[in-house]
Amino acid sequence: MRNAFATRLALSVLTLSLVSAPGCALLKKNADSGGGDDEAVVADTVASSVPAHQPDETAILKPLATLHADPAQAAAAPAAVAAQVETLEGARLERTDLKAIKKLSIRLSHAEVQLSGAGESRKTRFKIDQAPAGTDCRVRVRIDSTNGALEIAEATPVPGHAMSAVSKGKSSVPSASRCRFVLQLETREPMPAVVEVTRGSILAESWPQSLTLKLDWGDVDVGAVGPLDVTCGHCMFSGEGIAGPLHYNLESGNVGLAGLGGSVVGQTLGDTVLKWQRLRADSNVKLVSHAGDVILFFPESSPLAIDLHAPRGDVNSRFETGGRGVPVSVTAELGNVQVYRAGKGGGGH
Repeated sequence: MRNAFATRLALSVLTLSLVSAPGCALLKKNADSGGGDDEAVVADTVASSVPAHQPDETAILKPLATLHADPAQAAAAPAAVAAQVETLEGARLERTDLKAIKKLSIRLSHAEVQLSGAGESRKTRFKIDQAPAGTDCRVRVRIDSTNGALEIAEATPVPGHAMSAVSKGKSSVPSASRCRFVLQLETREPMPAVVEVTRGSILAESWPQSLTLKLDWGDVDVGAVGPLDVTCGHCMFSGEGIAGPLHYNLESGNVGLAGLGGSVVGQTLGDTVLKWQRLRADSNVKLVSHAGDVILFFPESSPLAIDLHAPRGDVNSRFETGGRGVPVSVTAELGNVQVYRAGKGGGGH
């Protein structure tokens, strides 16, 4: 998945650049020139596109761009983009701009968000697509110069309940905006990031900085990441290469993670399968499954202080209960608990 994700990012980047001029000048390809010289287009300010019932932008926020669908751009969209998906104007943030960016915030109702720190280019690549075509869907991109925060948020008015951090129902699909976005951000300089999506998916790869991911309904997939905090309504949470520490809270959904490197504290209503590549001595493991099995693989040489509970199921551990070492507390309220030693070949015994 991650190789395909990186390839998808590299092949489908919209090459538009920000310049330091009043009004946020953007560059776009001249459709009539057949991919020739870039043509400068001055975008409107963010405030002019905000509905009257929303608060005005504060003076300290410097607008980078207002991204909106333009039917005239459909003919100039790359062939790789599906017919029902229109390419929006986007922005490539120059490397010099990244030096001032200390944190990233993304907040969208209905979206697929892809973050990658494995970019081959020395510059950040940023692209947004939207569907269906013809709808008035906009995304606001801005920088808070006081704290270096890069913020990407939906400018189209959405119902207040559509942006709840966690859905109220465990199985129903939450309502979301009529606008659906695909956001791709690739950078060689990842920064701490917070991503909130009501419905869709979040993918993050090669992102050593802290990540906070919130999703009501959909999929979360990560690879080669650092500190991670995941909050979900109904989700499938998968990944590998998580240095940690990791904290997750799923109202319902299965969790499958490999290549863990430290502390994990989490709970879900579903099955949990976790495999550690290494376990630091200062780690802590505390897991709860309200309904579902918990299956764990620890490095063979790791000393563990195990406390396992399965009130209505079975407990099977290849490590002695109690003892001294990394504290491991596991409760499967309606399921079984199985703890294995992970051999050098990657299997368990």
